[in-house]
Amino acid sequence: MYDSEGRFERMRNRNPLKQALKTFLFQSYYYATSIPVPFPKRLPWGDWWLSWNDEPSRLVRAYSFESAETGLIKKILKPDMTMIDAGAHHGYYTLLASSLLGDRGRVVCFEPSPRERQWIWMHLIANGRKNVKIEKSALGSTTEMAEFFLSLDKQTGCNSLRYPKGVRYSLPIKVPVIPLDEYYFHSGMGRLDLIKMDVEGAERDVLIGGSGCIQKTRPWIICELSDIRTLRWKYRPTETVKILEKYGYACHFIRPDGGLEPHWEKPVYEDNILAVPNERLAAMGNLT
Repeated sequence: MYDSEGRFERMRNRNPLKQALKTFLFQSYYYATSIPVPFPKRLPWGDWWLSWNDEPSRLVRAYSFESAETGLIKKILKPDMTMIDAGAHHGYYTLLASSLLGDRGRVVCFEPSPRERQWIWMHLIANGRKNVKIEKSALGSTTEMAEFFLSLDKQTGCNSLRYPKGVRYSLPIKVPVIPLDEYYFHSGMGRLDLIKMDVEGAERDVLIGGSGCIQKTRPWIICELSDIRTLRWKYRPTETVKILEKYGYACHFIRPDGGLEPHWEKPVYEDNILAVPNERLAAMGNLT
């Protein structure tokens, strides 16, 4: 398995008994920490957030978690729309969308981590939401069973189909991966208005596997561009932008103040972008 620092190969060549013991300890830690001990916190729009002792929850508690993206989604989503939350984590954007879409709207969230899905379920129950469907698959370019790495430190948002950079310990598990096209055309979901995508470097594969769905429904797309994350996949975020432009989208950086700025190629990316279908660029005036 590829790793730019050679960490995997060194790990596989170690003493098998020591490696088995380490795996056992990692698994014990995972199952122990996957038992939720929530700390309730009101979100800005009124929902309850059940906070854990991890970095994303710390940011949520401080009301400093992607406030610009939160405001943008509030402007985009209307009742009865449908949103896909790819890489839903603990369901922050799933809850936000659920609150905006009403009983006839729908959120489909894809989260391959069983630990994170527990938190999504708790958030839905705590807030009485019934317009959300949780899928346990990861989205990608092919149908397969793949190794998925669960972060065992406070960076729980770094779970990935590649060993996450900056995470000291991760537990590999097997998860199903499906293309968005396969899900969309077999589920009969119909309309799709927004895709929020935070999949830790898999953005390119999700777009390739969802070309038919995206061309048919023409949703707004919010996704992460990060060199740190795409490094493990051996590509740069500019490839994601090129795919979106090939599909007839214009990409814009989401500024911290909530404004939008046309994409320009950066030497290093650590950004979220909004991709807008070219035929809907005139509607962007409502977002500023």
